[in-house]
Amino acid sequence: MRARLLDKTRLFDGADVTVLRSDDRWCLIMGELVDPAVHRIDLRAAHLPRGAAVDSLEWTVDGPCASPTPANGWDATGYHCVSHVRGRSGGQSVERLYYASSAAATDITGPYSIGFLEWDGSGWVRHPAPVFTATEPWELGTVAEPNLLYHDGRWRLWYCAGLSVGSTQVIGYAESPDGVTGWTGRRIFAADGEFDAVVVDCGGAFDLVTAKHPLTAAPGAGDGVWWSRADEVGDWPAPVQLVSTTDGTPWHRDGVWKPSAVREGDDLVVFFNGSRREGYSPGLSVGRAHYRVG
Repeated sequence: MRARLLDKTRLFDGADVTVLRSDDRWCLIMGELVDPAVHRIDLRAAHLPRGAAVDSLEWTVDGPCASPTPANGWDATGYHCVSHVRGRSGGQSVERLYYASSAAATDITGPYSIGFLEWDGSGWVRHPAPVFTATEPWELGTVAEPNLLYHDGRWRLWYCAGLSVGSTQVIGYAESPDGVTGWTGRRIFAADGEFDAVVVDCGGAFDLVTAKHPLTAAPGAGDGVWWSRADEVGDWPAPVQLVSTTDGTPWHRDGVWKPSAVREGDDLVVFFNGSRREGYSPGLSVGRAHYRVG
């Protein structure tokens, strides 16, 4: 495999982006910290002009795109690390935004559970209860960073587990017939410092994009965004590093994570979080890297 960087750009302030195509144009949804007292994350959207390619820089940032979570809900801290997916459930085509959340703010380790919003034709409607919670000892009571792919009649979930200041997180995997219940095949998918894993169906093959981000230590040269391609889900060759956190780029010098990827032909466009800490602020921004891959 090879990957040639065509462009890498900081787009705007924000975090936790998921990219989708809607109404004949590219859109993205991202988190915005609106209440620092309780660390509540709301969702806002951005869009490109109709006809613009996904690597365009002509993004227009819109306002909120979903109602805030209730103050007394299991997800009172809002919509963390949102992930867009289309699939089928109950014989119907559905469109969802999965997210992680918690009832109260502690620190980055949670504990988190995973739920979703579903599109009803005019807006995003919150499912009232979490649909995926920690049950395995290696998950250490928290599941976060959901990324989903609907493939071969199954909702396939990759997620971050084992968040703890005393251990290294892992990526877990599970699948469900409807994306709500009946989760099976739960197992550790990756355990080499990955913080996120997202799989993209590129028509006849699949791209796996992961991000490595240490929870408490300083980033090293191996941290950043990695890519692999396979003909079948689960048969991944050795990955290629696309972005190194420590390559000297100022706006992501302190962390790179939460990738969202789009494949168009031989082009792979990856959106991701970048961090440049200033005092107590994580200095979060959204970046985009465009590659020619093969």
